[in-house]
Amino acid sequence: MHSTDLKALADWLRPQRRHRKLVGLVDRSAALGTICEDLRECGRCLDVIERIQEKHDLAIESPNPREDEATITGALFSQAIVLYARATAQGGNNRMALLNDADVPAPLRDAHKRIQKLRSEAIAHYGTGEVLLGTPLVREAVVFSFQRTETGVREQTNILATRAQHKVEIAHDLRALVTAQLDRIERIKDDELGALRAELEAAVKADSDLGRALPRFPFDPYSFCGSDEAAFTLAMGLQKGQIDPLAYVVAVPKPGSDPT
Repeated sequence: MHSTDLKALADWLRPQRRHRKLVGLVDRSAALGTICEDLRECGRCLDVIERIQEKHDLAIESPNPREDEATITGALFSQAIVLYARATAQGGNNRMALLNDADVPAPLRDAHKRIQKLRSEAIAHYGTGEVLLGTPLVREAVVFSFQRTETGVREQTNILATRAQHKVEIAHDLRALVTAQLDRIERIKDDELGALRAELEAAVKADSDLGRALPRFPFDPYSFCGSDEAAFTLAMGLQKGQIDPLAYVVAVPKPGSDPT
């Protein structure tokens, strides 16, 4: 089976200002794929948080399990917020925006806006978050204490800071938003890919040079993936016509190991 990398083809056509409609449709499809993956990864972050909270088991050896649980949960929560905000951003990045704010179901629009602001005002940049959440995400205090004793006065000054690593109500809303946004992607995906296939066929018929150029842009799983194991799995899936987005995920390499 021969597979053409249409993204590479579009990158070749773009500076030539040729087949702009085809290039635009390829860009939309590529954006659709990465937006979908951001949302899925956001959901997976929430899944892991729930498993940790249910079992209180990190499945790793740790001298400080409570502290590590808070750190991991906080990192996953922050990552989930960032991924959702990035997937639904309306501008300011290099990816085409496809999920409009107006398409968010009415009951979830306030939560949608709150999560986007939370990312900008409390996650990506410092902010205490109480305006967005009702209660502070971050609390800070400088405490001066003194105590009279028989020998005099004992004084101490402490700097205190704490961070709510996981806001349950926000996670609940975020789960609903991810589901709604993925449902929307599923509704538009077939139309987007159908339009792309139709435009590619029309462009090749109208431009014989384009047809001859297609073999110059083969899709290479071994260049696309970060490991040979993942690339082989992806290549086999392409041959069978069965592509699972997570089928070619492999374990994170340990420090010092071969990154390929």
